Amino acid sequence: LNQLHRHVKKKLLAHRYSYGNAEKTLEYAINTSKEQFKKYEEETINGNYLQAREIVLQLKTDLTAIDIVFISSKFAFLIFTLNTSIIYNIFIM
Repeated sequence: LNQLHRHVKKKLLAHRYSYGNAEKTLEYAINTSKEQFKKYEEETINGNYLQAREIVLQLKTDLTAIDIVFISSKFAFLIFTLNTSIIYNIFIM
């Protein structure tokens, strides 16, 4: 999960301009996940393993969802670019 966290954080930092208004929401979600890692560590230290497990499961869900947003936005941009190119070629020919 730490690797996934670093991955989504790097993606946001590298392409934050492409996400427009969603950038702040994504950044908030990534920062929140960092706090959840700390909670996980505290629960584990205190012996609350079931609670720690729930935190890990939620973290995995949240970080995967953020990564899917990145992948889908990249795919949507590709589709937009292809459609624009096709439309451009139809009108030029």
